[in-house]
Amino acid sequence: MAQFSAKNLAGNGQIWYADPDASEQQRDIYTFERPNWHAAVGCEHCAAREAAVLFDQTSLGKFVLKGPDAEAALNWIAANDMSKPVGSLVYTQMLNDQGGIECDLTCVRMAETNIILLPAPALYRMILIISVKTHRLG
Repeated sequence: MAQFSAKNLAGNGQIWYADPDASEQQRDIYTFERPNWHAAVGCEHCAAREAAVLFDQTSLGKFVLKGPDAEAALNWIAANDMSKPVGSLVYTQMLNDQGGIECDLTCVRMAETNIILLPAPALYRMILIISVKTHRLG
């Protein structure tokens, strides 16, 4: 079962997985073996694949990339192919001119000319800067 724990750098609650039936303490036990939260994460993974789950993405930054060249612009800076059908979600990285990874984000294809970008909160400003540079260079 997921529980909220300490705040991350962006001020959002971090998820920590614990098994309340096992009286597990809410702390990481560092090891080179499987972590102490492995079984709890496995249960949640199965629930997501076999039933239904709700993902809270309110802490993520949100950009809307609109226009006839939205897909082409995103394909220019994304590591993955963004030519997906409406309704698709793609996890990808934004790349710099040398092909290095600048950040990761999730993209949601809302329409042929409308893509929502969901970056981590700490990367919101960086993606805004990358987006502006891309638009100018496009």
